[in-house]
Amino acid sequence: NTGFQLAEKHMATWMHPRSKHWHLLDYIIVRQRDRQEVNITRAMRGSGHLSDHLLVRSHIKLRVSPAGRRQRQPRVKRLDVSALNNSEKAAELSDTLFSNVKP
Repeated sequence: NTGFQLAEKHMATWMHPRSKHWHLLDYIIVRQRDRQEVNITRAMRGSGHLSDHLLVRSHIKLRVSPAGRRQRQPRVKRLDVSALNNSEKAAELSDTLFSNVKP
């Protein structure tokens, strides 16, 4: 059940109390598309004193994908105010605005 060639003492996670045979009972679950990123999985001996199972350790090569491209915000249409420097155009605009605004 393990894809790595290791010694039996590094693959087995539980020892039967009477027969003293080691068995592989504990697993690490990985998505199928992420299986290639698992470097090695093995049992850690000497770390599980409170249980009859050994701790399972896995080295995984993590790849952080870059953030997605930001969507462009629509450009805000800007008014051409350079014509307002001309006093005649400015007066014409103010007259048009005041005539269209109802009191």
